[in-house]
Amino acid sequence: MDTKQKYSILVVDDENANLLVLNQILSSEYSVYTAKSGEQALRLAAENKPELILLDIIMPDMNGFEVLTKLKESPQTANIPVIFITGLDNANDEEKGFELGAADYITKPFKSVVVMARVKTQMKNTALIHMIEDDFVRVSSIAEGSPQLMLYINAQGKIEYLNPGTVALSGYTREEIIDGGLTLILDADNLRRLNEEILPASSGGHLSFEMPVKRKDGEIRSFSFSAFAAQLYNGETGIGITAWDDTELKRMQQEIAQALVQAKYYNKAKSDFLSRMSHEMRTPMNAIIGMTAITKTAKEESRRIYCLDKIEDASRHLLDLINDALDMAEIDIGNFDLIPQSFNFNKMAEQIIARTASMAEQKKQKFTSAVDPAIPVLLIADERRLKQVLMNLLSNAVKFTPKEGAVYFSAFKVSSSEDTCVIHFEVKDTGVGVSDEQKKHIWDAFEQADNSITRTYGGIGLGLAITKRIVEMMDGTIEVVSEPGKGSLFICTLKLKVDAASLAGGAAAGAASPVSLEGRHILVVDDVEMNREIIFAILEDTGAILEGAQNGEEAVELYLKNTYDLILMDLHMPEMDGFEATRRIRASGIKGSDRIPIIAVTADTGGDMIFRCFETGMNSHIGKPVEMETLVSLIAQNLQKS
Repeated sequence: MDTKQKYSILVVDDENANLLVLNQILSSEYSVYTAKSGEQALRLAAENKPELILLDIIMPDMNGFEVLTKLKESPQTANIPVIFITGLDNANDEEKGFELGAADYITKPFKSVVVMARVKTQMKNTALIHMIEDDFVRVSSIAEGSPQLMLYINAQGKIEYLNPGTVALSGYTREEIIDGGLTLILDADNLRRLNEEILPASSGGHLSFEMPVKRKDGEIRSFSFSAFAAQLYNGETGIGITAWDDTELKRMQQEIAQALVQAKYYNKAKSDFLSRMSHEMRTPMNAIIGMTAITKTAKEESRRIYCLDKIEDASRHLLDLINDALDMAEIDIGNFDLIPQSFNFNKMAEQIIARTASMAEQKKQKFTSAVDPAIPVLLIADERRLKQVLMNLLSNAVKFTPKEGAVYFSAFKVSSSEDTCVIHFEVKDTGVGVSDEQKKHIWDAFEQADNSITRTYGGIGLGLAITKRIVEMMDGTIEVVSEPGKGSLFICTLKLKVDAASLAGGAAAGAASPVSLEGRHILVVDDVEMNREIIFAILEDTGAILEGAQNGEEAVELYLKNTYDLILMDLHMPEMDGFEATRRIRASGIKGSDRIPIIAVTADTGGDMIFRCFETGMNSHIGKPVEMETLVSLIAQNLQKS
């Protein structure tokens, strides 16, 4: 940049001739202001802030020494360099001038070359000072504004500078850190390492390292440090240190690393699961297809019945596999819900005991059961899920117990009140048992104790994961006590509500007379003909009058023309689904349309779907494939209520 534009000079002298000469010498390269008195000089200096002042010593009213003193006293002008103009050749005056802060002297009479040389020298010094000041401001702004820890340690090991970030990160005050040093934030071992190894090594260059830092409040944080040689303008060399708190970063890195390990673990587990699932599904499918072919050609009735029994067993096993996989998918997406309803505990217990006894008999195992008669007959819970929990535990016990082993089941009342009952379930076996290491993953999805179990006993590794989730959703507890080779004991404790109102009304087990379906007019709505045929076949011996509809639209038309006692409604159908059909029937205004029992018959048994059924106006639901006993019982219950 042009010096005429960059620098300005204030010349102060009470003689016009001197002002004229100096103006002629300097104006070619600098902007020149002139003043003839000390008062005028102080005013112009404050207003214009020149880069340099040439100040005569001998002046009336206020001499140059007095002017210089006032200039140095004012913050606005204290840093402006001053060159004295004097005709005196007096060493004492020069000494006094330098003591007051003068930068140089120019003597009269003026020599142009000398004046210009001294001015240029001072301007260079001024430019250098400005550059240093700018650097200092920039660095200082960065350091003072940085949230990082920043220190300067001098050659004697004393902290000379620390920024506000150091105070914030350590919790100590500036004075505490300067007085106490690094002993406040570093333990003895790390302080020794810093002083003996790191700082000496960093004096030759840049060094990065990590150390724990103890805050004033006692919290230990992880810090990354950087140390480097730092040379000051006076030539002194110390150590600069910067550091930042990377505790959260390290925590996140650890979480990511753990997540990657867990993801690999679960990916492998899922891969193993898919392999097991493929094998497990093919096994019952093979039995179904094979036994169906044999049944077609069998001539003896006993042979056909045997084959049909095997087909039924294989079908139930296949259904269990599918249900487990679907349940796990519902759990994964957070769509797994419970539907609490009143149910007969004794009847449920009889069903699971009978099914377990049949499985145990096939393996020639001894099965023993005990159900506390003090358990209330009618309870409120999700019966299907409770049965699923107990059957998962019992089927596992049978599966992992060798032939001629033993399986035990018990259900006892621990405590009760007017509206709740705490039940303690135990399933014990004399099977292979589980090691402590295997117990860590026994409740994980897609897991089995080890891969050899799949080869030996089969299964897909979802049952216990689903079991634990259901128990937790019921606010219960489940645990396992086991040793390898000594069998296992699964203990499940649940607090269930008692259906006191139904019990008070005489609805105890066996109290209600069976309801006949004789003459009852039932509309079966399903777009799949085979599904309608199955329901017709199940109900044909009950005496019910059955009629079918292929979709919701046809169902509504039939309802408007005829009188029905109950409707079995599929949900997902073309043209009009079961939800819309139910809404139209309820809104039809026909006598009894608000009370006619409508039972949802659906393959979608998720919690959201069941809630939607009730919200639409349906009375009950039953899942596909339909069980004969369950369907007849549900129809009877709904007809009795209506």
